Amino acid sequence: MRQAMSLDQGQSWTPLEPNGLKTIMRYFEIEPGGQSSFDRHEHDHGVYILKGRAKVLIGWDVHDVGPGDVVYIAPNEQHQFESVGEGPLGFLCVVPPKDNPGEQC
Repeated sequence: MRQAMSLDQGQSWTPLEPNGLKTIMRYFEIEPGGQSSFDRHEHDHGVYILKGRAKVLIGWDVHDVGPGDVVYIAPNEQHQFESVGEGPLGFLCVVPPKDNPGEQC
């Protein structure tokens, strides 16, 4: 059975303000065979893969990613991460701040 990742599994929030640009960074980890929910958000975001392997669905295109890869997700683009390696998938998600942090990434 596959496990869906909930927002509660994010480990930390870090406000960043390089050159006045305000962003939030959150760490996610998905166990092998698990996946994030099939989401879409009003904001864009960037994802940096730290460990593991994944198939990333963006719109209806599937991309294979691994450590060191960066994924850009445009506003309102449907997306999902599936952990396909032997170990967990770990990644950082960077988004603009919102009033309700639970709605991010």
